[in-house]
Amino acid sequence: ISLGLVGSEMCIRDRKNCGHYGLATYYRLFVPDLFADDVRCLIYLDSDMVVQESLHEWVHKHSGSHLLSAVPGISRQSNLAHAQRLGHGVNCSYFNAGLMLIDPQQWKQQRVKERCLQFSADSPERIRYADQDMLNYCLAGQWRELPIEWNVLVENFGPIDPPDLDNISLKELERARNNPKVFHFN
Repeated sequence: ISLGLVGSEMCIRDRKNCGHYGLATYYRLFVPDLFADDVRCLIYLDSDMVVQESLHEWVHKHSGSHLLSAVPGISRQSNLAHAQRLGHGVNCSYFNAGLMLIDPQQWKQQRVKERCLQFSADSPERIRYADQDMLNYCLAGQWRELPIEWNVLVENFGPIDPPDLDNISLKELERARNNPKVFHFN
């Protein structure tokens, strides 16, 4: 893998260091470049995740014609704040990039890495969550939502104001809390 990332250090050297994330988090943008052109589906998982159910059937169900699939944020207020900060002008949720189902060919064809790096260079003041912000800006309205149980964040176990829930019911949230398919110690 390190050979495939040669030169990527040059691309990220001047990127904003977002606290504990470090600059290595930007390498996620380069992962699709490491795969041959016949690879149709890539699962990206952060190292702080515990997978509690087989991903095999899940991948077949959710892979397909989308460039990227991810789990959206569940707080309406938080999704709105991210959209306003990023300024992409699209009414959509903000996804956590810890678990992504990626079509690497579309990623390359649509120049996602290059668009993200350009956004970072043009608007570093908008970036708070490193490459996750870059991806949410560049792919706003172009990604498919996955069910929350596939990326249950630690924060999803905190107090929830039901009127603030976005794109999820309290019943769905409780089901995900009780049986997370992937638990994320973010």
